Amino acid sequence: MALCFCIVAISASTLQKLTLEQMTEKSTDVVLAKVSQCAPEKKGKLVFTTCSLDVAERWKTSSDHHASKVSLPGGSFQGTHQQFSGVPVIKPDTHYVFFLWTGPSGMTQIIGLSQGAIAIEKSREGVSLAVRTPTRSRLLSTHGKAVWDEGVDLQLEELRRIVRKVVSR
Repeated sequence: MALCFCIVAISASTLQKLTLEQMTEKSTDVVLAKVSQCAPEKKGKLVFTTCSLDVAERWKTSSDHHASKVSLPGGSFQGTHQQFSGVPVIKPDTHYVFFLWTGPSGMTQIIGLSQGAIAIEKSREGVSLAVRTPTRSRLLSTHGKAVWDEGVDLQLEELRRIVRKVVSR
């Protein structure tokens, strides 16, 4: 019996560099959530990994939809493996702040791919920190120039304050 294993590589695309404020504005939901489980699924010709979220706090929400799942492009499904540049690695049993967007199809995705998934870690002193390592690829500034990402490293309470300030405008 022959086993077919297909690998699909998508060429790298360039993302626009987004500030925390821009991600908040563009999001339909901003949540503090623990990832409970992830499973691959095929939608058309693409594989997505859909993760269930145990939402602890909603910092921004659309009136039409309360996100409790997020779909990431790529994954392995029935012998097909797809990988996309810029997609964050999401780990079950880990807390994140997610900047989410739910489109007309009802699928919820992360704004700015890896930019919109910020892990929560504890400092030695027990303070909750919002941490995202810089992306490895260049991003585009709002003026179309190539720039590097600095990542995120701040106290969770400061991130919460930034998001709430944008939402209250």
